[in-house]
Amino acid sequence: MILVTVTGQFLHPNNTPAEGYITFTPRPGVVADSGEDALLVGTTTSATLDITGSFSVQLAASDDPGLDPNGWTYEVTEGISGLPLRTYDIDVAAPGPVDLLSLAPVPQVLGALRTVPGPQGATGATGATGATGPVVVASVDGLTGSVDLDQVRAPVRNARPGNRVVVLGASIENLHSFRTATSENFGYDWPTYAMLLSGGRFNLIQNMAIGGQTTQNFIDRFDTDVTPYSPNIVPMGSIENDIQLYGSQGLTNEQMMPLFQANIRTLTAKCRAIGALPVWRTAMPHVSTGVHTPTGYYNSWIRRYCSNEGLPFVDFWSVLVDQTTGFYKAQYTGDGVHPNENGSFLLAQYWLAQMANYLPPLSIQPAEGASDTGPLLSTPLFLTGASGTPTGWTATGGNPSGTARSLIADPNGSGAQLARMTHTGSVQAGGISILSNALVSPTISPGDVMQIEGYYSSDGGVQASIIVSVTATLGISRVPVSGLIHAVDHGTYKQEFTLPAGTTQVRITMNSGPGTGVVDFGYPVLRNLTKEGGTVL
Repeated sequence: MILVTVTGQFLHPNNTPAEGYITFTPRPGVVADSGEDALLVGTTTSATLDITGSFSVQLAASDDPGLDPNGWTYEVTEGISGLPLRTYDIDVAAPGPVDLLSLAPVPQVLGALRTVPGPQGATGATGATGATGPVVVASVDGLTGSVDLDQVRAPVRNARPGNRVVVLGASIENLHSFRTATSENFGYDWPTYAMLLSGGRFNLIQNMAIGGQTTQNFIDRFDTDVTPYSPNIVPMGSIENDIQLYGSQGLTNEQMMPLFQANIRTLTAKCRAIGALPVWRTAMPHVSTGVHTPTGYYNSWIRRYCSNEGLPFVDFWSVLVDQTTGFYKAQYTGDGVHPNENGSFLLAQYWLAQMANYLPPLSIQPAEGASDTGPLLSTPLFLTGASGTPTGWTATGGNPSGTARSLIADPNGSGAQLARMTHTGSVQAGGISILSNALVSPTISPGDVMQIEGYYSSDGGVQASIIVSVTATLGISRVPVSGLIHAVDHGTYKQEFTLPAGTTQVRITMNSGPGTGVVDFGYPVLRNLTKEGGTVL
């Protein structure tokens, strides 16, 4: 791979060094490297300005003949302290070095940085910006009439940093998951893999995606399906189903676009109103060529919209599309409309890479020790056991041939042990289970909000599931991990649920198999958030 050094210096008009950062995001997100016989997942490269306002990074040459496609670009984001974010695209051609100043779409003004003041608002009392009056516009994010721009922007500045994620979307987000009144299953969609691969940086509190829905459906159920969970981040789906609906109504591309845009602005405003960060993505490739034109129009617009709004943006379309046809790359879909598990796994990796600067630090947290009376499961550290089964837990599925249980030292250095399931061609599944018969009032009560979290690691050889079953008048089942195939190192999961009326017991089951491979389960923690005073539902 050919690497090019890109440098630059940012100075204020008085020649003092600027402070801030620069990021470079490759487009498309995945390229083929013929020299390494591998797919390269493009990640964002960040550089912090030093005390002279300078930076230097190495980037893959976009005209490298060994990479396919060839001639792609980088999206540059300038995050300069005291100035709005600025985004533009550049070519990074070999051999280099290259000065960003020669590529950025501005003339040289005292070191590649200048600010241009906009018009002042109406004369009146001093606004929050220090101008003679607030900047008044006709419509902002779906709000009509006179809107104080400072008030609209305030929720963006005050968005809560954190890792509570509630996903709002359609089948791209939940094709392999499902939600009913009594069951919630996190299957192998990209949000589930993002949770497991994030090391605790992406806690999937709820996947509220519903297949077949449009952006109007997202608006209609936002207040019930998103707001109560107090998310910090809300990844949202796109307009695939809107295109199908409006196309069936005979609308032209030009008639569709204002409808898409209005709904996106409304959803952005609703996220801002609850202090959450909206994350938009492009619409996906499709087997029908009839939707390619409106998809292209929308994807171009959503890039500009997010850039203008200072919002994060994730280009899923570029990751999985065959640029020559507009269809999915064959290895990433089964039906030409949705990503398969390989595609979902790749999208999860890409989403985390693109959102790296917005996510909190790693937080793989082993279970608390014996002095903590909060955890409701016995021996969460798995320090003792017999026949590979932790004390207090029961082997499930008998002892099928080709299956072995063992307890191993936690490679994360927590001092705990992990419950390992080793499968050598077994045709049955096996696992461990704990039945919490003692979990009765006042330890738990109907209506209490519970939280299950833990550790999961797999070499990808067998499927695995983690199931929370609640016995009650109306039993419920919560499945944070189900049917995953891809290898996951150091995966963490978390889910919250409310106990229904008549609850008498809670069972935690960890299963793996059949097949050939190794799965590790570790430090599962069940807590009663309501009793601890920390419920957010």
